[in-house]
Amino acid sequence: MLPARSLLIHDADPVVAHRVAADVDGSVRPSVAALVEDADAVVVATPATERFGLLVAAMTEGLPVFCEKPLAAGLDEARELAEAARRTGARVQVGFHRRFDPDYRRLHQLVGSGAAGRVIMIRGTAFDRQPPDEGYQRTSGDIFTDCLIHDIDAARWIAHDEVVAVQAEAHELPGGPTGGREIGVGAAVLTFSGGAIAVLTASRLNPLGYDHRMEVLGTRLSVAAGLNAMTPLRALQATRLPGTRLNTTDRSSEALTYAGFTERFAAAYRAEMRAFLDMATDGGPSPCSPDDAVRAQEIAATATAATRAGVRTPVTPSRDGALTS
Repeated sequence: MLPARSLLIHDADPVVAHRVAADVDGSVRPSVAALVEDADAVVVATPATERFGLLVAAMTEGLPVFCEKPLAAGLDEARELAEAARRTGARVQVGFHRRFDPDYRRLHQLVGSGAAGRVIMIRGTAFDRQPPDEGYQRTSGDIFTDCLIHDIDAARWIAHDEVVAVQAEAHELPGGPTGGREIGVGAAVLTFSGGAIAVLTASRLNPLGYDHRMEVLGTRLSVAAGLNAMTPLRALQATRLPGTRLNTTDRSSEALTYAGFTERFAAAYRAEMRAFLDMATDGGPSPCSPDDAVRAQEIAATATAATRAGVRTPVTPSRDGALTS
């Protein structure tokens, strides 16, 4: 349990608010104003289309704020919110939880310390077990803004470098064993200022489970985050022992793979919220600032534009290119 004295809940749907409050032993507040008045810190986990006013209200009151990614549904609103955070001095942490995953943190440290050598290539895999429901997709944005934005932020953070150009492709494939829902797929190639390249791939369907990981190739080592016994990936052994045969249909190990993001990144979510509470109580800097979130969203928007244009597209220089360490 997180070290908070009490939890106050507000939701646009009072039934949901009371159910959540019962689950976490919290109490319901009937409005955003009532919640902001009584709270010491605020967590905003609404759909992206409904965050702007909530974040402004909390920041205006000087409350520390945790906001799920992306910062806002649109890039212009995200930039406005980052400016509001600077103007009010509000401490805002954005929910890019890969920064708190033990493996991803180790990659970040290996590159930052020079142990990996100069980064040559980063490769990201973002394969969901199944497509999200239609209601979620209506408010979440495209595959770059909703899904690959995590990998964009992680690649930039791990590389300790800035993205200068993007090439991308994305479309929908006809639904398979997914209740008729289309399967979103996308890929982005990011070029960093130091010359490294990141290849980020996403699919809304992986029949074996949830597979989200990242690899770094440096001049001194090659290492992966999220590649372990529960990764839903099977190796095909080209050279087999005499008397054995290749079995591509056996699904007996499927129960041992990650089912979804809450399982794969459970430790990261806990560490992320502890970091927010530390920031709220101790007054330290944000481990993932609004400027970081805006930069990731700018790169995601550039990927969308590159998909439409079909050409390599420069990324507009950010107002503040500094990376949160």
